[in-house]
Amino acid sequence: MTREHTVLDFRFLIEPAVSVIIPAFNVERYIEEMLYSLEMQVFTDFEIIVVDDGSTDETFNIVRKYLSGSKVGGCLIMQGNSGVSVARNTGLQYARGRYVCFVDADDTVSPYYLKTLYDANIKNNTTIALCSFITLSEGSPHSSCGLSEGEVRVCESLRLMRNMLLGKIGVGCWSLLIQRELLIKEGIYFAEGYRYSEDLHFVWRALAHVDKVSLCNRRLYNYRFREGSAMAKFGPERLEGLYLMEDLVRFFEVHCPSFGKEFEIHGVARWVWATLWQAACALPYPKFIKLCNDLKAKERMKRLRDFSDVRVRLSSILFLINARAYYMIARTVARIAGMNRF
Repeated sequence: MTREHTVLDFRFLIEPAVSVIIPAFNVERYIEEMLYSLEMQVFTDFEIIVVDDGSTDETFNIVRKYLSGSKVGGCLIMQGNSGVSVARNTGLQYARGRYVCFVDADDTVSPYYLKTLYDANIKNNTTIALCSFITLSEGSPHSSCGLSEGEVRVCESLRLMRNMLLGKIGVGCWSLLIQRELLIKEGIYFAEGYRYSEDLHFVWRALAHVDKVSLCNRRLYNYRFREGSAMAKFGPERLEGLYLMEDLVRFFEVHCPSFGKEFEIHGVARWVWATLWQAACALPYPKFIKLCNDLKAKERMKRLRDFSDVRVRLSSILFLINARAYYMIARTVARIAGMNRF
């Protein structure tokens, strides 16, 4: 589908090492903070590409003013509202960098975010490097890699994916620096038309196309969990993510058969587990039970009875024994924690 774009180009680097792609929709309260954190980067060989996805607030004007006076070259693209996946894909279309990363407009990054990831890829001859992150709403650092703080090492991609599957490592598309050529050559783009799980769908496919990755256990990305954000809400569109998880099962059968069976057993089941916990916190009990039936939750949660993560294993067993007790405990935990997620 051909889309019309309005482009304001403030770039002065012809072939930057990195393109930072930022989808933006009605983020006038946050976008300048992200842009400032990028301007403070120790690494300077990069460009910023902001894709305004049809904002109705001052997002476009704020970005235009900022980039026009910034020491970092940037490109501002405006398109009709099409969703975050389309915005990211549009940014990739305009990117010039050897590597690309995708950050969210309402988050921020450490001054060493780009340098650490870029240096890791160059030193280790990898096409993907990933870092740890902090979830701001939780108030405490969450390290996504099981390494000593600051350590950088190379890991087999298959081993990383297995650790992700077991919940030992948390990865978002914003914690990766990826070689642009890999994405173009293999046709790895964000699934358009989805609001949930599209980032994981992208990450899993990217990792499956490489043999090794660089793991940087430095908390370089600040992820802001907002009550008004897409991930803080629960609606019927959340179930679209199930299609993407099932699509990954088919993908791995072709591209990574040795991992495909493992993902079929635990990948979809863990997605259902996470979705049910969020649903229990957000929905009245009758709607929660209907969702359980729609997802064939009992059948899928049975696969987690021997799961290595104690939290996942015990909550799954509780659900299988007594769904109402599971529902009440999930809501109690969420109320105590002050947030609607596990």
